[in-house]
Amino acid sequence: MTKININKSYVLAISVYAMAILVFVGCARSAEEDLDKAVQTHIKAKDSSEAEDACHKVFINAQKNSDSGQLCKALKERSDAEISICEDEIQDPQFASLISSCKTSLLARIEQIKKDRNEGLTAIASDLNFKIPFAIQYRDLSAGYTAVTGDTQNKEVILSFDDGPHPTLSKTVVDMLDRIGAKAHFMQVGKNVQSYPSITKYVAAHGHSIGNHSWDHADFKTLSFDDQLKQISDTNRVIINAIGWIDPFFRYPYGSTTTDMNQFLKAHSEANFLWSIDSNDWRKINEDQTMRTNVQVIKETLDQLDQRGRGLVLFHDVHARTIELLPTFLTSLYKKGYKIVLLQSLNSGLKNNSQIP
Repeated sequence: MTKININKSYVLAISVYAMAILVFVGCARSAEEDLDKAVQTHIKAKDSSEAEDACHKVFINAQKNSDSGQLCKALKERSDAEISICEDEIQDPQFASLISSCKTSLLARIEQIKKDRNEGLTAIASDLNFKIPFAIQYRDLSAGYTAVTGDTQNKEVILSFDDGPHPTLSKTVVDMLDRIGAKAHFMQVGKNVQSYPSITKYVAAHGHSIGNHSWDHADFKTLSFDDQLKQISDTNRVIINAIGWIDPFFRYPYGSTTTDMNQFLKAHSEANFLWSIDSNDWRKINEDQTMRTNVQVIKETLDQLDQRGRGLVLFHDVHARTIELLPTFLTSLYKKGYKIVLLQSLNSGLKNNSQIP
């Protein structure tokens, strides 16, 4: 029998090389699979937070896997509609090193995507040189109140903006509303107020309503009653610390109401501030995986409003696309003869003396 001499160092080197190939292939497959999952999650998402988390998880996983450029490969093979759901991550300095080999080309694609999704818009902020009909209306909250349409009348609309304050975008929304003489409801997240109290002050100083949208956008159905109450109380506290008051309006994250908290809100003269028209301004891709354009967002929102004749509209002041589409949307409201309404409590004392412990 012939004896074969095997160099142990050579075998070790081959093993390490083979393992590296397996890791490389695994990362590539992981990035591709993660992106597939993110696209489907975004399409099926029921809320802004769920949609935003989809691509963020892809980038976080790539960091954990020491991606070695495989995320770039996976991203380059995606359609513009699919790339659009990762717009924030691609522009985030946190992930700059992760996509360093492809960031320039991806940023160029994002700029083209913005142009494409804005095609057909008919107004920009500087075009808002009209004054829209506007009124403050009062509601009795003493026995509890649930705002769905806000009891608006025909051709009346309430505008609300969730999830802020945002360090730059919230002020832009306020400035556009100022141009047309209208006010809106800003339902703010406590941890964001804690980070950007000056923005909350800016919104309040311009006459808008500041409401409570929980501390960190948790689903209340997953929390104990005590934890639900803490979410509301902590947010009330940080808003009051910033501006000295808070409107007695609470909006459940995801609209995910709970019976115990509904009863508590009613007993403490706090309105359950829901909505009747969802703009879905956060949704970037359609079910057929085509890009959801800003004209489409406006049309779908106005179609709902025209069909009902009135309503309480949900937007978000944390998305760039909302800033892009808002001038055309506001102009359309004006041309269609709508009046914008701001709700306030009939008991003005609730503004400065919240009944929430």
